[in-house]
Amino acid sequence: MFVSVLMTYPATIAIIAETFGQYLIEGLRQVYEIDDDWAPMAQKLFGFSLLLLVTWMNFFSLNKFAARFQIVATVAKLLSCFLIIVTGLYYYYVKGWKSNLRDPMKGSNYKAGDLILGFYGGLWAYSGWDVLNYSTGEIANPRRNVPLALLSGIATVTAVYVSINVAYFVALDVETVKSSNAVAALFSQATLGSFANLIPFLIGVLLVGSLNSNLFSGSRYMYAAARQGHLPTCFSCVNTETESPRVAIIAQSVLAIAISFVGDLDALIGYVMFGFWAQRVFTLVALLIIRHNRIPVHPEAVRVPLWW
Repeated sequence: MFVSVLMTYPATIAIIAETFGQYLIEGLRQVYEIDDDWAPMAQKLFGFSLLLLVTWMNFFSLNKFAARFQIVATVAKLLSCFLIIVTGLYYYYVKGWKSNLRDPMKGSNYKAGDLILGFYGGLWAYSGWDVLNYSTGEIANPRRNVPLALLSGIATVTAVYVSINVAYFVALDVETVKSSNAVAALFSQATLGSFANLIPFLIGVLLVGSLNSNLFSGSRYMYAAARQGHLPTCFSCVNTETESPRVAIIAQSVLAIAISFVGDLDALIGYVMFGFWAQRVFTLVALLIIRHNRIPVHPEAVRVPLWW
């Protein structure tokens, strides 16, 4: 709980905010001249501005702003993924852009430390698979539907993410992909012509949705922990009109801003994934101890085989 509330959620929010700043700068650079020396500071300012806006949105009733915008962001995300995949297929099969995929493992680095960092980045892309159990109480027949949703959801997301990355390498070489944190913007510039100007802003919209969902989850997690007595009671305060846990929302935003100065995006992702998987390992060990010692659990608990 402490890892999630004090590090994982705030660091994730910081990463998304800074990534938004990068994509916004990439979009503006197509119209304005932005000095490279000022770009990092502008990136943080754009990210902080977005965070303040989303924080304000979450001060109100869920149905007033946050939930409605989340629908818009989800639609933007699906359209962006579909556009990138279709564009990659077109340039591969119709235009014959195949040179970057002829020897995809050329120049690979197999050093243990770099492989671990690579896994951190890959696992970061798929983080979110573990939150389905948060809504188990609202799912009909969870014994059947939770494992089914996990399998189908992970399979779908894996297929989409792999397809997107293959599409990237159709148009971009490995060094270009490695050197940028705004790969979708470079991909659109190489393939979509004048329409490429819109892609960074479209990606920005879906990043706003991701930031909104993480701020919502992190603040509610902190609020619930405070109500259970694990954190100071001030974090359990809610606004009586909107039922929004404003103190917890502000706390998550302040922590995110502070963490954003710890390092660059790669460093932040490494910190988040270390904490994330350390937390999961300890949880798994606790589960094995419960199974081994036959400690009583809730009668409606979802049970799966140990190999799962």
